[in-house]
Amino acid sequence: LLLAQGFGARALSSDVPLVVAGPCSLTSACSGRMERGRGGKVLGPKAGSEGEVDGRPLAVRKRSSEGDGGSGEPSQQRHGRGAATPTGEEKRAAAGRGATPRRAKKKAGGQAAEGGVFASLQKLKEVPVEDRRKLFVQKMRECKTVFDFSTSKAEGEKEGKRQTLLELVEYANSTPGCFDEASLPVAIDMVAANTFRALVKRERSPADILDPEDDSPGFDEAWPHLEVVYDLFLRIVIDKQGNANAAIKALNRQFLMKMLDLFESDDPRERESLKTILNKSYTRFATLRTGIRRGIHHVCLKAVHENGSATGISELLEVLARIIAGFSVPLKPEHRELFFRALLPLHKLEQLGLFHTQLVDCLKKSVEKDADFAQAVVAVLLRFWPVTVASKQILFLSELEGMLSDMPQAQLPKVQDAVARRLAECVSCPNSDVAERALSLCKNSRVTKLVAQHCREQYPVVISALYGNATAHWASPVHKLTFEVLKLLMETDPELFDHSSAKHRKEAGEAELRDAERKRRWAALQQLYDRKRARSAARAQGQRGGGPLAAGGGEMRAQPSARSRARSTTSLGPEGAGAPSVLCPAAELPLQGGRYGIIACWDSSCAEMELGLQALVVDRSGKIVGAVHDRNALAMQAAVWRGGGGGGG
Repeated sequence: LLLAQGFGARALSSDVPLVVAGPCSLTSACSGRMERGRGGKVLGPKAGSEGEVDGRPLAVRKRSSEGDGGSGEPSQQRHGRGAATPTGEEKRAAAGRGATPRRAKKKAGGQAAEGGVFASLQKLKEVPVEDRRKLFVQKMRECKTVFDFSTSKAEGEKEGKRQTLLELVEYANSTPGCFDEASLPVAIDMVAANTFRALVKRERSPADILDPEDDSPGFDEAWPHLEVVYDLFLRIVIDKQGNANAAIKALNRQFLMKMLDLFESDDPRERESLKTILNKSYTRFATLRTGIRRGIHHVCLKAVHENGSATGISELLEVLARIIAGFSVPLKPEHRELFFRALLPLHKLEQLGLFHTQLVDCLKKSVEKDADFAQAVVAVLLRFWPVTVASKQILFLSELEGMLSDMPQAQLPKVQDAVARRLAECVSCPNSDVAERALSLCKNSRVTKLVAQHCREQYPVVISALYGNATAHWASPVHKLTFEVLKLLMETDPELFDHSSAKHRKEAGEAELRDAERKRRWAALQQLYDRKRARSAARAQGQRGGGPLAAGGGEMRAQPSARSRARSTTSLGPEGAGAPSVLCPAAELPLQGGRYGIIACWDSSCAEMELGLQALVVDRSGKIVGAVHDRNALAMQAAVWRGGGGGGG
């Protein structure tokens, strides 16, 4: 076996142990030392060792020793590898560097394993020019591998991938047209594999979302890779020498929708990169413009009607503002639908403050294209007015001021009454911030003239709100602004101001009279209630003190109430001849004393009934022959004496 592998006689005769180098375990390899026979012949494995592993013979090689390489003999070859055994000069050079050949190989292998497959690839600058395109595509395929940055594993491979991505970006910058029909699909697939993922949302309460000081965004741990991937994606989009048809084919509708979904990421750096890429894509690829507009429309509808999330809306509205600026006049039905169905409903979101500036920019550009949109914006503001949210009211007032300034005068009569009423409510708002913003709007000279000219019917409403602020509002800054606005209105139209002031004083006097009348009626109702409550308490006290049926001596007479006396028209005589069928407590019943007492009231003409504890039926001799329980009308009617007989009850 050794002779077949090319070992010389000197190797067999030298007094150096031979070590196994083959497909076997370390234990088996260490046990596979060979023995020498006489004359340098191989006798076989050492006693007690195995000569085969899994049915295959062991390959062996000679372990080099120090001072052994100066013989100048041919170097030994490994079995199946073809690698030359280090010579003496090589060993001495390695020893001069402070490492043996074995340690040098182990260190190089460790570095390759640390960088993974990325470290094993050559640099693009180190290969010939004709081979760079092939290596460029190969590296993009390798970069499809996605790592988990939530753990500290494979740090070397992560860094190796990042360096590879940086090399790809550098090559794309220095090589225009590198994204051809063959390499572009691979590049788009690599971008999709790295970016299209399940987004990790940071848990935020509604208070954190609406808090303007909460500026701690959720940064993505994979951003070291994502940043370079987005940079490479931008190079694909702006490469004018690249294949545009292949790019349009790769950036299909499904890809665009997934890219727009990435705008929900909590990382602002990623949203900014996506905004730049989307803007450049809309500018370069005219075929994709309709799909991008529809995608933005879909995202806005999703935010309004599904999840209510405002993350990424500001970046999309920035892109949309540039798109609207390029619309041709007159607007197409698709553009009008985008305005009415996507932009205006965004006012309903609770997180309006996160994108209100960008939304107003889009609305103003739309109004520049079609002036009729201003009336629609004002109508939506009045419809969705956030009465209970002061921060949104301030935003609405700012937007309302801008729209009133841009609105044509011919459209003001359609919204003037509603605007004046809403303005009066905001001026008298208890929240000082809202009141100050409304008063600042009133100080706008253009708005003041518009209100004085077109809102003459509702002008007194505004004056009344201002007078109310001057006397009843709790904030001193509001008082100061109120007097300034009153002075401005007085100077703008003195006659209208005097007329409105007189009307306000008249209405204030009538309001005082109505208030006094209301208080008087309320006092009368309170008095009736107290009187009824006192009677009820006295009646309850009488029932607790002693019931109508007494077991004690003496005769008892019925003490009717005023209501019972009013209902009683006839009495039951002691003999009962010709007596009516009404038992009245006004009659005195000649019962034997010391035995019982009775009190009852019954009027067959009324639905009401007042009975005592119980009614007793007695005969002429005074013997109790029956009883009727309380509030049993049928039994009471049967027990009432009806006359006409000798022994009737």
